[in-house]
Amino acid sequence: MRSLDASQDRRRHVRCVVRIVRFREVFEYPDTVGACGFVTVLRGELVGFASFDPTQGPESGRVGHNCILPGFRGRGYGKAQLIEVLRRLEGRGIRRAVVSTNTHPFFIAAQKMYLSTGFCETKRYPGGAEP
Repeated sequence: MRSLDASQDRRRHVRCVVRIVRFREVFEYPDTVGACGFVTVLRGELVGFASFDPTQGPESGRVGHNCILPGFRGRGYGKAQLIEVLRRLEGRGIRRAVVSTNTHPFFIAAQKMYLSTGFCETKRYPGGAEP
């Protein structure tokens, strides 16, 4: 697992047209999925889902899931969702965002995206489950 951190002043903003739906309880596992979430829809088609947990604020907030359907990957939607999560955390007065990923090769693209958005690796844990 990798733990990444982004400060407010290092974030870049990207514009993306998304329709957002907010959930209070996402599925039956709000603690693992996140306290808040939204879906991204493009021309009526589901693109992805992102979640976040602001309950540790105002010191920090946690980026939850940031999932993009396979047919939409590699087009910047994951980054746009991440930036929307950071905007929502900032709107709640959160000063620092934290995200964790796995060391499995599946997560390499996500790790690169987090680093390109201003996060930096702060800790590395051994192991990691299959995605």
